[in-house]
Amino acid sequence: MCRPTLPSHRQPDQLIGRKSLGITEASKVELLFDTGVIRFDGGRWSEAKPSFSIFDGVFVAENVHAGEVVDVAQKRNLYRIIVGSAGVGLAERDSELAADSRARTTEISASTRSLQPHLGTGMSLETFLNLEPQADIDAEIDRQEVEVAALTHIDTILARPELSTFDLHTFPSGIRETLRRTLDGIADDAERMIEKHFASHNMKNGGGNWVSTGLNFANDDCPFCGQGIAGLPLVKAFRAVFSDEYARLHNDVSALRERITSDFGEGFIATQAAKAERNNSGVEFWKEYVSFDWDGLKLPPAFDDAVRNLRRELLDLLDRKARAPLEVVDVPPTCEAAVEAYRKVFEDLAELNAKIARANATIVAKKQELGTADLEGAKQRRSHLQAVKARHTPTVSTLCDEHNRLVAEKAAIDEERGAIRAELNEHTRTVVAP
Repeated sequence: MCRPTLPSHRQPDQLIGRKSLGITEASKVELLFDTGVIRFDGGRWSEAKPSFSIFDGVFVAENVHAGEVVDVAQKRNLYRIIVGSAGVGLAERDSELAADSRARTTEISASTRSLQPHLGTGMSLETFLNLEPQADIDAEIDRQEVEVAALTHIDTILARPELSTFDLHTFPSGIRETLRRTLDGIADDAERMIEKHFASHNMKNGGGNWVSTGLNFANDDCPFCGQGIAGLPLVKAFRAVFSDEYARLHNDVSALRERITSDFGEGFIATQAAKAERNNSGVEFWKEYVSFDWDGLKLPPAFDDAVRNLRRELLDLLDRKARAPLEVVDVPPTCEAAVEAYRKVFEDLAELNAKIARANATIVAKKQELGTADLEGAKQRRSHLQAVKARHTPTVSTLCDEHNRLVAEKAAIDEERGAIRAELNEHTRTVVAP
């Protein structure tokens, strides 16, 4: 006996398989129908008979209860009889598509796990896949790293002072005029008499100061020897020369010397060096939290030498003037060079202070910004930027393309399966229910 509809499909397997052991001749079958004879020659049927079905033992074993159990395969095969070959085709395609969909789901799950480490904090995979590239992403990440670091140490930052500006001591005004000043209204013969007297007593350096001080103690007699000096021409010359105007000149020279010693002394140099050291430490601190061009915020290398050379040259000239107040003291080329060198350093310091002021403005703005900033929000933004960068690296981009391909394939499979199931449901409604 053949299975149902086997002749219609011209499938000879069941007949060939039922040949008795030891028989070498091919099996032959002849079936007589009202239309004539249909023959099986051992290899194939002469023609199909679609409306003719025969149920044999194999069919019963596969589709009907045989033994103690009715398994799933039997139930499925029995369903095929009910829905027919068209329904079977739909059912088989639905089964194939379901298997394909499950396979894609497994692959998508594996792809998702491979992408998960690259996602930003709290970011969905869909959001990650749709992230657009950003040209300056590295710079943005660096800025956000600075922001997070700053908020992590906000108390320390708020307590940290800004940078210090350097002191700017200008070149003393009037020093050239003072060095060239003499006393007006002094008779030429009185000046010559005094100069001759100083020269004869080896008093040329400092003699004028000694005489000027002594006049305060001399009345009509000499405070040194007690002899009368009233009416002496030399004393008259002394009184004419070493007047109040002479004292003012002497005081002006002394005041300039004190100012030079104070403004350009070692204390001034040490104070600027201390500020420079504090600023160096401050720059190393602030550069971790504030974006700024921190290079070039140091004292000019020539600062110390320029100050010391200027001080030495000016004090030398003032000392010469103090020893001989009545003489004109010219500024030599060495002093002019020292003045020019200090002028250059002064300009560099002024420019440096302007840059420090800009840096301090940036620092103050950062402190104000941190006062209202949110650490967790800053970390979230940093995580987002890192995800943008990761999304468009070659390796991760390839993973994303593969993931999108798998999702698209599964969507197409599910869409086709939906159409097949709808068609199968309609087939079942019109075939099985009746």
